[in-house]
Amino acid sequence: MTVKERSKSILEVAVKNFIETGQLISSKRLYEIYDFGIKPAMIRWELRDLSEQGYFYQRHPSGGRLPTDKAYRFYVKSILSQSYEVSKNNLKKKKKKKIKVDTLVNNLVKELKVLGVGYEAEDGNVYQHGLKVLFDQMDIENKEDFLEVVNDFERLPERLLMSQDWWQNVQEWPQVFIGRSPLTTSHELSVIADCFDRGNNNFLLIAIGPKRMNYQKSLELFRALEENFC
Repeated sequence: MTVKERSKSILEVAVKNFIETGQLISSKRLYEIYDFGIKPAMIRWELRDLSEQGYFYQRHPSGGRLPTDKAYRFYVKSILSQSYEVSKNNLKKKKKKKIKVDTLVNNLVKELKVLGVGYEAEDGNVYQHGLKVLFDQMDIENKEDFLEVVNDFERLPERLLMSQDWWQNVQEWPQVFIGRSPLTTSHELSVIADCFDRGNNNFLLIAIGPKRMNYQKSLELFRALEENFC
């Protein structure tokens, strides 16, 4: 494993473990959960270099590290490239089942513990479920952050209509946004959006969650929904 490959592995494992556990990232912890072939002191140097590159930050100089938006984006890009290979190799075509958009939205809420949104462009129908579920998953520290998320929820129908130029011109789906997105202004949220083709009535399916959402499970679920229902 080259130094560059090792840095990428440390970055991916660190973000993945933080998402799963919520525990701060440290060289000792990474040494215990994964064999990089180097000692904790060397992992500490790698973490320092990754921090200088903007992938991690510390709330306190002597504390553990947290992923930045740049680190989350790197992690999501890695998952998407793997998902693409799986989809490309899955050549067997399945007969797709019809299911209501509202039901798909409820599935997102149930399976991913996120705010689920569906938007039928032809009819202008918007389905939103799971705001309480979203708040249960978030660590909101102040009133301003809370109100910003509420404002995003209330303005979703308006923003879906206003952002049609965005989603109608996207070439590759799903789209993943860490922090602000075409539909949200809160820096505390992540958004996964996918466009599904039903002939003349395309629709958007959107999962809105905290940054520490399970991206691997979420993207796998979106792919499964597309392959089986849309």
